[in-house]
Amino acid sequence: MVRITALLLATALPMAAAPQDKFEIRMDSSEVPEMKEWADKAKEAMEKCYAPFAEKLKSQGFTPPRVVSVKIRKDMKGIAGTAGSRIEAAAEWFRKRPDDTGALIHELAHVIQSYPKYYPVWLVEGIADYLRFWMYEPESRRPRLNPQRIRYQDGYQPVGAFLAWLEKQYDPQIVNKLNAACRETRYKDDLFKDCTKKPLDELWDEFKASLGKK
Repeated sequence: MVRITALLLATALPMAAAPQDKFEIRMDSSEVPEMKEWADKAKEAMEKCYAPFAEKLKSQGFTPPRVVSVKIRKDMKGIAGTAGSRIEAAAEWFRKRPDDTGALIHELAHVIQSYPKYYPVWLVEGIADYLRFWMYEPESRRPRLNPQRIRYQDGYQPVGAFLAWLEKQYDPQIVNKLNAACRETRYKDDLFKDCTKKPLDELWDEFKASLGKK
């Protein structure tokens, strides 16, 4: 699931070359035909994200789903959710917040992740929000974090920011490495030390300290 955050439709995503194999986003707004124009724009945003996300989350022997189905549900509660390569979105939420296309981008990230296990939850959601906020949303819409209130165990935006910081400070490939470990069900906290020579908790404290300096 996604955090309750309303953000702009505009994307700052740098476009990468499309993979050789074609992909398709199948958008179904038949339950709410009045939202077709919004759904078509959301589909375009997802199409732009697919290839860069697939490239960022590539791993040996893995091919992401080539067909992604998105259903806008008239009576669905909540925001959006993903099962396999199928995404469902609550019409009421997006009708009231048409600028929150990023919520669907987060779900597209889950489709491309395709991890056999939802583990560790905080990292799975953190990687998805990393893709959303650091590859899709404009920089001005990135989360502003209070270092006194965040924990990496909570995942989502704080962990997305943490991963972006780790890429700059320690290892430009750390997201790809962590993604591969999650996909191959071999994740362990020691992977952070393998990549940076520092344990996870120490890195998190350093990250929070860096927020306090801004």
